[in-house]
Amino acid sequence: MKIKYPIAISQVLLTFLGVIPFFLLIIYIEKYNYFDGILYFKAYSALIVSFVAATHWGYNLTERKELIFILSIIPFLIAFLAFFINFDVALKMLIFAHCLNFFLDFFQFKNNKDQKIYLVLRFIITVIVVFTHVRILI
Repeated sequence: MKIKYPIAISQVLLTFLGVIPFFLLIIYIEKYNYFDGILYFKAYSALIVSFVAATHWGYNLTERKELIFILSIIPFLIAFLAFFINFDVALKMLIFAHCLNFFLDFFQFKNNKDQKIYLVLRFIITVIVVFTHVRILI
């Protein structure tokens, strides 16, 4: 008999594996090369922001919530602009973008009982990712 989980184990595993580079880049920044490390950190963070924002956009191809279509572009734009400004400001912008992505998830799935565990997972991951950004800022 196959056990049905509320969220795929592979989804949880891949989500947590996606956080590992943030920690590895902190080590790289502190131990090896600050200037290259902050560039890589900013790029990886922007990539993750853009990926999650794209999932909102893709989900709404079927849901057709116009506000989500519009709001899902904002994290991507923030991530793109982060490439052109100094690192401290860029990190703060990326923190905002990661949080905005979580709130978009919450807005999309808050009434869906099947997605409650996904929201808990996304909250935990968002807190961890924000922590890594704050860790570099201090």
